[in-house]
Amino acid sequence: MSKVQVMLLVYVDESGSASSAAPDPNYPIFVMAACLFESEHYARRLTPDICALKLRHLGSDSAVLHESEIRKRLGPFSFHKREACRDDFIGAITKAVQDGVPEVLAVAARPSLQSADLTSAVVETLWELLQVKQAKAVHWIFEKRGSREDAIISATLRRIAGPNHSWEFAPKLRGLPGLEMADMVARPIGLSVLRPEQPNRALDCIKDRLTLVVK
Repeated sequence: MSKVQVMLLVYVDESGSASSAAPDPNYPIFVMAACLFESEHYARRLTPDICALKLRHLGSDSAVLHESEIRKRLGPFSFHKREACRDDFIGAITKAVQDGVPEVLAVAARPSLQSADLTSAVVETLWELLQVKQAKAVHWIFEKRGSREDAIISATLRRIAGPNHSWEFAPKLRGLPGLEMADMVARPIGLSVLRPEQPNRALDCIKDRLTLVVK
């Protein structure tokens, strides 16, 4: 059996808005969450485990795990109002994050008039947190947001990252397990900053592997 190319895979998803133009009064924060995977772990463990989870609970691997749709019980995540099925699924997702995500780096920042767009500053901080991991090649996979947002991220990484960094932008609809895991944790991380006293089951399962910077 051929070996998987050795590299560090960094899957990044966002929560909230980086712009101060129209902050959401109910969620006035911007979060970038990066899930880190050794390529061997990603290929041999996470990918088949997430596929099996979808087949077991959703009957198909075509569904894309999306935190907001799960939370709002939309589409396949309504479970036809069968609460026991939904509870089993939520438990399986929690276990998938707990068992399948070795490490999470995250940056949370509150938009303000003094920082017109936080994207570049947050990417810089993520890169700084990643410096201790540079013994091997690093490949970043960002969720594709839009031409402007993606251009800001690319320009920032071209300015600060060395030759052992590469990156790409992938649409959420591709259903990449790494992006799905980043999506699962991004909003709970933001909520943990905004409402630290509120119970946060999604964050509890990774808090011992989470490095969070609040700007």
